[in-house]
Amino acid sequence: MIAMVLAAGFGVRLRPLTQRRSKVSLSLAGVPVIVRVVRLLRAAGVERIVVNLHHAPGSVRDTLAEHDEHVEYSFEPEILGTGGALWGARERRLLLRGPRSARRAGVPRAQWLAGDDGSDRHAAGRELPWSGNCRRGPTGSGGRQSRE
Repeated sequence: MIAMVLAAGFGVRLRPLTQRRSKVSLSLAGVPVIVRVVRLLRAAGVERIVVNLHHAPGSVRDTLAEHDEHVEYSFEPEILGTGGALWGARERRLLLRGPRSARRAGVPRAQWLAGDDGSDRHAAGRELPWSGNCRRGPTGSGGRQSRE
């Protein structure tokens, strides 16, 4: 199985810690988050791991190299968001994060659910019924969610 780790984001809620480094390169109980994720994926039997990068990509590469973890990288010159990252990796048959991400990537619901495109792609997550009580928060530049 192949997995994609989404690590391109700016980590704005963790600033100033993420001003010059990716949030996944920060340590949690002495071990960087990205190292924990890669080790969990390997323990689950994932053979190939692709990490998408944009903000502070060197911090992710350096962190994984320091811990002797070997992965592939997919750099986004322009940040694409979850859906864009998955869309860009669609030919690699990667693990999708869930239905919302799949929809943003342009993958039809029936296709990602049933895998009827002939791939070994699977969705990680679950679809919940719409209750009507959710709304998107305030957005900043580029339509991304932001906190004032």
